[in-house]
Amino acid sequence: MRALLGAVLVAAVGWLAATDPGALGDAALRLAPVLGFVAAISVVVNLAARAGAFDTVVAALGRLPGMSGRAGAWALVTALAAVSTAFFSLDTTVILLTPVAVGLARARGLEVLALALPVIWTANIASLWLPVSNLTNLLADAAGRFDTAGGFTAAAWPVSGVAFLVALAASAAALLVYGRTAVPAGGGRSTRPGASGTRPGHAAAGTEPGRVGRDVGNSGAHRLHALSLVVLACTLPLLATPLPYWLTAAVAAGVLAAGFAVGEPGALRADLVPWGALLVAAALSVAAAAVHASGLSAGLIAALGGVGVPGTAAAGAVAANLVNNIPAYLALEPAAAAGPETLALLVGVNVGPLVTPWASLATLLWFDQLARRGEPVPWRAFVLPGLVLAPVAVALCTLAV
Repeated sequence: MRALLGAVLVAAVGWLAATDPGALGDAALRLAPVLGFVAAISVVVNLAARAGAFDTVVAALGRLPGMSGRAGAWALVTALAAVSTAFFSLDTTVILLTPVAVGLARARGLEVLALALPVIWTANIASLWLPVSNLTNLLADAAGRFDTAGGFTAAAWPVSGVAFLVALAASAAALLVYGRTAVPAGGGRSTRPGASGTRPGHAAAGTEPGRVGRDVGNSGAHRLHALSLVVLACTLPLLATPLPYWLTAAVAAGVLAAGFAVGEPGALRADLVPWGALLVAAALSVAAAAVHASGLSAGLIAALGGVGVPGTAAAGAVAANLVNNIPAYLALEPAAAAGPETLALLVGVNVGPLVTPWASLATLLWFDQLARRGEPVPWRAFVLPGLVLAPVAVALCTLAV
């Protein structure tokens, strides 16, 4: 899988460099901050998990009033996912909250998917609140597709409300389906069928076999644990400021890496970064840029012209599941009129990526985080419910455009 994607990436880069060097530069400028952010925040989360920071977070959340039961854990995960997606982006939500969902599921004796599916479904579906909630929103807003500086938010809020209700209903269904089977509380991998399935080409899940303290003294473990909590507490609010999100994540990763370099250098491994997910996103995006530069997408854009709001949303959803939502948006943007049709396209590429694991970078990161926590899931656990959820979610949200 990686070899094929690598070949696609090399071929696409070569094609762009030969036919349109400017397009290659534009693709790099669009991709670099996003992929750099994902790499850096993954280092932060995976090192913090190794230090036991998320165990502390899960324990603290479990002591909140009303959070002791399964329903309370589900409500907490869903609410955190919605808030995090709105203010920090869906990719941040998946990387940060998937470990929390796994920890809470184990503590409550739940199938992990009962809390993990609400994370990914809420992150994808409810990512229309603000421009920062999804990179596609930022692309549309920066291109002047809405009338005023706050035009995106004003236009998207009604749709966002419907999207959140859809995500809430889908998440409740996940709890009903996967919450009926009891699993030993605090246990490791869940007992659901197919739990031994492989990840979709991600980095090896060897970054969290144990907690800090196995190789270092208790004082060193305590310092790394405290440092991880401080870094997480400082990083989250900074992601909501005008500071470049990639810079915030890079500084946080540097601070934690420096701490581990002193306290536990063996933890600083290449597989802290989800190289497989990043390769998928880079290969598909650059390949889409190459197709666009070659003029092959002109016929598709012409065919989609005038299809209206429902057709634009449907086209966005189908394209996102075929080639990933970012290149799908960039390819279809010229065919969508500013305003309602652009919003419908965003519904398709934001809400619709619920079927294929590569439809959004967030889904690839979700698979990666589950595998790192010892809970790999087969693709069918995401694909089969997505075949039902995606058309329903896109249709309902399109009605609100």
